[in-house]
Amino acid sequence: MELLDRNATLSYVKSLLSHRKIEIVLVEKRDILWSLENISRENISLARYNDKIILSLAKRLNVPLLSFDKQLLSQAARKGIPIINPYSI
Repeated sequence: MELLDRNATLSYVKSLLSHRKIEIVLVEKRDILWSLENISRENISLARYNDKIILSLAKRLNVPLLSFDKQLLSQAARKGIPIINPYSI
């Protein structure tokens, strides 16, 4: 069950991408290394690699993380990364 319908989600993401304060950033070698180290330390599947990359970017850039993935938001909070929870907006 989706908390937000598909069209509302697509509209929200499109509006975020067109906002003047949004910046697209590149993944760096240190993000990959941080992600792999955390996957190894936590003994989790490589399927979680993308989540770890997202967390690394948010941490490195010191920016809050906005996601519709509740598990990712939870991981960010545990790592001390500020979050923006779209379910509470």
